[in-house]
Amino acid sequence: MSHISAAVAQRLAYHDMKPLYYYLCTIIMYGLIVLCAITVTNITTVFDIVSAVAVSFIAFFIPAILYLRIPKVFPGKALINQATNTWLARIFFLLGLINFTLGLASVVIGLLSGESSH
Repeated sequence: MSHISAAVAQRLAYHDMKPLYYYLCTIIMYGLIVLCAITVTNITTVFDIVSAVAVSFIAFFIPAILYLRIPKVFPGKALINQATNTWLARIFFLLGLINFTLGLASVVIGLLSGESSH
């Protein structure tokens, strides 16, 4: 990001959006939040979904994606064992997908079995 000025890097995305897109996305997200608040009767379900997403992204997806982007962002920088680490980053991403899928599957199974209704 050394070739981008600080003002450009720190701009707020909604200033660049068309007002129609901004308000439409805002209303849709607000509607989803209200719908979830009405339909979900147990806060544990919400925490389970949030933890499945957060753990997968923080522990697996973000590190893998950042490592895979290093050669594009910093061209010419030599990385130690780049080929091996690239494969490890891809495996990490796959493990993140598995973790995310199992976490959400656990929530869905719990909801279908009526576990969250007490």
